[in-house]
Amino acid sequence: MKLLLLTTIATLTTLDSLSMGQNLEVSYGEFCLIDQQEDNRDDPSQTQTTTPGVTTNKQGAVPIRSRMDAQSVYTSLVRGIEEFNFDHTHIPSRLLLSEGAVPVAVSPSGHVLIAAAQYGKGRVVVMSHEAYITNQLALFGRFLQNAIDWLKPHPDASVGVYELSNLRKFLVERGIKAKDVPSYDSTVEVFCCNAHKITQAEEVLQFVKGGGGLLIAGHAWYWTNADGKDLLLYPGNKVIKATGIMFSSETADRGVYDVPEEVPSY
Repeated sequence: MKLLLLTTIATLTTLDSLSMGQNLEVSYGEFCLIDQQEDNRDDPSQTQTTTPGVTTNKQGAVPIRSRMDAQSVYTSLVRGIEEFNFDHTHIPSRLLLSEGAVPVAVSPSGHVLIAAAQYGKGRVVVMSHEAYITNQLALFGRFLQNAIDWLKPHPDASVGVYELSNLRKFLVERGIKAKDVPSYDSTVEVFCCNAHKITQAEEVLQFVKGGGGLLIAGHAWYWTNADGKDLLLYPGNKVIKATGIMFSSETADRGVYDVPEEVPSY
């Protein structure tokens, strides 16, 4: 069987590029491509499912960016939630998504504020401002519990929290095995971090690819617009761009948004 690695380019339009009449080309990382003769993904007889929500080829190889059952993922993440409250002073970044990523919270105008993805054997949940996992726990507590449950590779998985003491306390109070960690290390199976502060991009990406869970929150609009820095160099984007999700230079709508039964469109 022939196994090829290919880097794909997805063209995404940001607020800055719109004003310039240009498009920003963003690399979304590697995909495993199986020879068409070996793996015809349009033919259900050529695929099999080895773990819930992950489609493999008939030989059992898992694509680096795996296809998920979007509705199943969405239902798990919004269980017990009737609305998302983004109506406060913190200004989020609009999230950019490519094929395979699942929008979880979307404004009426189509701005994605929370998204999820599968990468290799692991999973990622991205939130559009770090306040949602620091000082807005009362508003997002139920979602965070759902997210941690979904990110865990097994029920007893350990959770590492990097410089988010409020989140660690919140999780422990709800019976979740969580601990503070000085940085990402291999002793945890779910890693939670502020997108501004993450420094071990490659290690964390490989951790997710191997089956770990990542909860990451931040905003990049100030980084690009006020500081004039490259969007691709935003610390959080160094990790998550390969998963099909990115923090953009646009601010997202704020408000209180109902949670629909079906995966929202954007």
